[in-house]
Amino acid sequence: SSGINAEWPLRPGTDVKRKEEVKESQKSQPNETKSSLRASVPMMGDAVVAHYAEWQFFPAKVADFDRVSMKYTVDWDDPDPNCRIQSYNLVALNVTATDDMIGIGSSVLFKQGTYRFGDSTGDVWNLGEITDILVEDGVRYYSGKHSKNAADGLAVATWPSYRPTFERARCQDLRLFPNAIEMLQAYRNEE
Repeated sequence: SSGINAEWPLRPGTDVKRKEEVKESQKSQPNETKSSLRASVPMMGDAVVAHYAEWQFFPAKVADFDRVSMKYTVDWDDPDPNCRIQSYNLVALNVTATDDMIGIGSSVLFKQGTYRFGDSTGDVWNLGEITDILVEDGVRYYSGKHSKNAADGLAVATWPSYRPTFERARCQDLRLFPNAIEMLQAYRNEE
């Protein structure tokens, strides 16, 4: 394989694509990928990955959004009634990002660990930062590190499956948060 490491500094959406990458990005995207302003802005009823507590993130659906406080109320996919109100910057659409949306320094959610709640099981999503991008045979692989650690109260830091880094994640393995400007613009357009 002919891999190259992306060089610092890359900013999300501004890195130059190699010929192989352009061909890859021109392929049809899964139905869950959005390509508009609200591509990363959760709206009522959307499937999301949201902060729960202790820097753990789980699948949910948007039940409400308070425009004044910029906080979401979510309904967890499992029956847990706790920790339902979360800040906009801790709720990400549960959709595949595109490679052009992710660069060195991007804040992402990545999977590491599993959970059980009653009869429900699933992946635990974690807050991370992209530190390296590797391109092999036209496919981008993302590596990074946890943005939080045990000193920050990161619950998974004490789990046997915990690793301080993640390697070779594909864009479909990552989720992105909206920014405040996207949030305000998307909700203004909804009025």
